[in-house]
Amino acid sequence: MKPKDTTWDGKENQSGWTGVPECEVSVAPGYRFISAWGKGNELRIHVEPVFHLEFCPGCGQKLTPTKSYYEPEIVDSAQREMTCKLIVHRMRYNCPTTGCHSRSEPMPGVDVDREMTKRAINGIRRKAHRRATDVAEEYNVEDKTVSAVFLDFSTEITQKQKTTDRYVIIAFDEKNIGGKRHCILYDAITHTILVIFKNDDPDTIKTELKTFQNRDFVHYILVDGAKTYNKIFAELYPKAIVIRDTWHLLKELHACREAVRLAAFRAARGDAKKNLRGRKDFWGDVSDTANWIGEQGDLLVPGPPRVAEANGLYFAFIALWRAARSREEASQFYDYWASRIPASLLPFFQPFVNYVEPRRDEVFAYFELGWSTGGAESSNRNIEEEYNLGRGFSDKGLDARIRVQEYFKRLIALTDPGTELGPVISREEELSIEASTERTERMIRIRKGAKEAAKLKHGGELKPSAG
Repeated sequence: MKPKDTTWDGKENQSGWTGVPECEVSVAPGYRFISAWGKGNELRIHVEPVFHLEFCPGCGQKLTPTKSYYEPEIVDSAQREMTCKLIVHRMRYNCPTTGCHSRSEPMPGVDVDREMTKRAINGIRRKAHRRATDVAEEYNVEDKTVSAVFLDFSTEITQKQKTTDRYVIIAFDEKNIGGKRHCILYDAITHTILVIFKNDDPDTIKTELKTFQNRDFVHYILVDGAKTYNKIFAELYPKAIVIRDTWHLLKELHACREAVRLAAFRAARGDAKKNLRGRKDFWGDVSDTANWIGEQGDLLVPGPPRVAEANGLYFAFIALWRAARSREEASQFYDYWASRIPASLLPFFQPFVNYVEPRRDEVFAYFELGWSTGGAESSNRNIEEEYNLGRGFSDKGLDARIRVQEYFKRLIALTDPGTELGPVISREEELSIEASTERTERMIRIRKGAKEAAKLKHGGELKPSAG
């Protein structure tokens, strides 16, 4: 039941409603406080517009006020831990012009379609990390209203990102989510998602990427091992340098090492077969080369693949990769490493060579920036978790929630003084080989410190390890 306002309508209030003083409530801008009433967890504030109509907006004639009022209930931001509604006392006016009907006073700062104040809508927008039902309960509105606010905000964000925002380093990643192929475009500087593609069709992705107007500002594109979208990147981002992810590079190398173990396992007998079984700590135990050579004597085929030798070849590549300080140096180290692959292991490591050769420029471009697609991989995993938690919601609604969450993450990253945006504005100066050199030297110092600590722990003797 609507409370009767003592100031406006009479001198007595409805039972259960208690008057609230003006100093304890916040009145929306553009309104004058009349009275406030509270009951349980509900708060109602009676207000009137500060500015009144004098002339008809349609014909310009002077309006005549009537004695009737139109009092809509407008949802406002919660106050005093109570849901809040504004009761706007809007005076009606008559226009002397025949073609114009009676008019009511305007309501500043109100979304008339949703009957909510704009500050309430902004408050809902900032709660995309919470469940829609909880937000709806806080504002005393329906769930679909909260979802609609997220959808509208998501549309605004999308338009802004495509027309005004600029990106220097982006990442592209694919993932199967719910049995469907998903792709994302990721801002590697602010660590936020820009676009979620619901399929991996190149034509669809190309059409979507064309809607971004500031593509010339992109300097680097971080991608995984797939080469499906090379033509798209070359056409839409001709000035950008494509960088293949190092993690996927090492993944290919590890697959070759595993192929050696599987071949040896299939040919082995006795204790050697037991030792060659795949287990979590298998490669960590391949450190004693002499024992491994002896165990492979149990193999029944001539010229067995050497597991320990394959493991050494794997770590030799990693050592050279870490030692490289420029893309030219990394390319030379790779050629040196590839030329020394033993003939017995070449068939197993040939897939890795075939992976690198067509992508040499993209693989060794890593040393210009030193970044990977790890952030995009993590965001894809977060999307999968969000979809698993959002059962019963539409894909469109979940996409809107994710986009709103990423938008506020991006705002925080751009306003944070410690953001990485500064070092990537100038590619020639800040994103030079020196950055990779400093990172490499820092890693070497850390590894040396770890070795010294291990020596002290073991009385000055350092046990052999897999690295």
